Amino acid sequence: MNTLFVFYKPVPNSYWTYNKFPDAWEWIGAGRTTPIGSKIKEKYTHEEQFSGPEENNHEMIVFLEKTFNQLKQENLVEFFKIKETYH
Repeated sequence: MNTLFVFYKPVPNSYWTYNKFPDAWEWIGAGRTTPIGSKIKEKYTHEEQFSGPEENNHEMIVFLEKTFNQLKQENLVEFFKIKETYH
């Protein structure tokens, strides 16, 4: 199994759901990149994790890019980046 991370900064009080993921991919979880109230200023304040087979890893990256670009256009996230590692 392969894991992808999306790091992003949401617009306050934003919420969304995902369309159907590529075959065998699933949402694993989400969280903040720094503790609430931390004095550390991170550009990407939140992250989400997705897991699936390496065979269609590229298909999932394309899906996530399209999805998060749409969220950016809808003013739900300010910016994002997709990575294959947490760091």
